[in-house]
Amino acid sequence: MARLWSSWFLLAGSAALCLLGGLVRQATADSKCTPTGACGCTIAGKGTIDLSSVGKVGAPAWPDLVPSEATDISTYDVNVCYGFSDGTSCKDTTCCQLHGASLQYACGYAASPSYVVDLQGKVTVTYTGDGQRIQYITLICDPSATTPRMAAIGEHKDETNHYYFELTSKCACPGGCTGGDATTTAGGSVEVSLAIGWVLIIVFIVLTVVYLTGGALFMRFKMQRTGADLIPNRAVWTEIPGLIKDGVMFAISPITKRGGYQKT
Repeated sequence: MARLWSSWFLLAGSAALCLLGGLVRQATADSKCTPTGACGCTIAGKGTIDLSSVGKVGAPAWPDLVPSEATDISTYDVNVCYGFSDGTSCKDTTCCQLHGASLQYACGYAASPSYVVDLQGKVTVTYTGDGQRIQYITLICDPSATTPRMAAIGEHKDETNHYYFELTSKCACPGGCTGGDATTTAGGSVEVSLAIGWVLIIVFIVLTVVYLTGGALFMRFKMQRTGADLIPNRAVWTEIPGLIKDGVMFAISPITKRGGYQKT
């Protein structure tokens, strides 16, 4: 009988893992943005994001941006799609960090951008720079934003060499723009990520299914229980409503009932 219970438990666990894998595959499949070149990508069923009319050829579209991150004292020259040269250290970059009067760092190169999509549909364009520097531009879709706006968040104090920006534009919407005059070249890569909230929800559901199924099988075949007694740890679960009630009553009870301050 124990061997039968073990087999059923393994079967339930395997089914739950298959469910988790299916949910993850479906979520990532719906979130792919296939590159159409250096300036955009296509989301299946939604359309193409084309930033070729947003970037500026040969110069930063947004020079001297001041970051909102209080600990970042640099300024940034920023572009999308196309590289520009700024001084001696920034060559063919989409991001040049200006620190003081003379220090420059290439925080992103125009070659081979990556497109990262989360489950909320937000696309982030990622460019790698010198060393371990990485530029992140999160695209904010706004059909009314005919003039693109770039906001510099900057380098977070806990994430050295990671530089964050937000681009608000109608061109950030799938199908929002038809493109500019500049020629884009093929290239780029796709990266898909799940939002951590969805991952936690999926894991919670899978673990709950495994716990209830495995526990019920154990109680049925190992402990020979039936009916409501099949619920694993039933005694604990039946006490939870009472414990919640006691906690609520304690929280809302007057301070005087707990030996605190007296009302005047």
